Amino acid sequence: MQTAVAFKTPLARAATRATRATSRVVVCRAQQQSVFSKAAAAGVSVPALLAAHPAFALVDERMAGEGTGKIFGINDGALFWNMLAIFSSVWAVYYLSQKDLDGGDTGDDSGLSL
Repeated sequence: MQTAVAFKTPLARAATRATRATSRVVVCRAQQQSVFSKAAAAGVSVPALLAAHPAFALVDERMAGEGTGKIFGINDGALFWNMLAIFSSVWAVYYLSQKDLDGGDTGDDSGLSL
């Protein structure tokens, strides 16, 4: 540090000395909290918990079932069969539309040549 100060102008040296003289050391110390402040903090949080009580309600059967651990959120047996029917019908349409494409006709005159 002394070599760096030697190359500074006199004004910069004075500023460096001034900052060294006014710098303070910060020390963190653990302080013991009083029982009164802990009780006051608990007293403030209890009314907030009571006001938010409806938000902690259980999931009803009329609701969708997200977050209840049920697979795909299905909470009714009829939903499963509807989803299965839709998936099966989409798959069947896809299969029937794709089975006739490239029906084994891969010769030179298949329509892909210029």
